[in-house]
Amino acid sequence: MDSVPLDYRIETPRLVLRMSAKEETDFVWDATRHPGFNDGMLWNMPESKEELDEFVGNVPERWLSGDGYLFTFRDKAKDEPLGRIVLERRCGGWNAGFWTHPRYQGAGYATEALGGVLEFAFEGLGLKAVGACHAEWNVASRAVLERNGFRFKLRIEEGFEKDGEWIAQDSLSINRDQWLALRQASASNR
Repeated sequence: MDSVPLDYRIETPRLVLRMSAKEETDFVWDATRHPGFNDGMLWNMPESKEELDEFVGNVPERWLSGDGYLFTFRDKAKDEPLGRIVLERRCGGWNAGFWTHPRYQGAGYATEALGGVLEFAFEGLGLKAVGACHAEWNVASRAVLERNGFRFKLRIEEGFEKDGEWIAQDSLSINRDQWLALRQASASNR
């Protein structure tokens, strides 16, 4: 895929993923108001909706430059947003990150969205590997990654700083061959 158009969509059985937009600010704002929502994220709870608008403002430019793809995953039947997932160049490689609105957590949406993004990464973009990090205590994020075939690489004791304290992070990754093997195994189990 030479260039990814701004209207590019990924469809999974229950979800549609498309480029995140400023019109979703209220949805993101609401998610950030839930206690603990931002604890494991590199970004702090925003102080205003304008702060969120500024963040999303560069999404089309990053998308067109091939530098990063921020998707909102939406319920296919109801067309309502459930969470966000990003695939971006960071720290010398391609990395994924995701969150699900607290109202919709625990239903497998992030697992499904990540599966769609990995297909986009390996088949659409031709990437060789994708990495991801999570706060070491965030077992839910680790489970999403492992269900999609990610494997533990290392613990980073000073992964990121939050409110003046270091948070340890676990780094995981999956390469194209591992992803293809997992796909093949799940297809033969059907």
